[in-house]
Amino acid sequence: PWRALLLDDPTQHHDLVHAAAVFDVLRDYVVEDGFQVVMATHDALQARYFLRTLRTDGIQPAFVHLIPTRRGVVAHTD
Repeated sequence: PWRALLLDDPTQHHDLVHAAAVFDVLRDYVVEDGFQVVMATHDALQARYFLRTLRTDGIQPAFVHLIPTRRGVVAHTD
């Protein structure tokens, strides 16, 4: 089975200090329980913070940008 958390902007009403606590919990799910996290957010600052948090623990996350085009949505990874 796929152990994953699918989250839609879980920290949209949080400042970065409170979002950091959410990201710590999510990191624990990844590191300790083997979960994958798929998270959509509009807040690039918080997304980059979460990426740095994961990289600190040796996890190589993927950052995917969804870009609208005339032919549909294109996914671009960093």
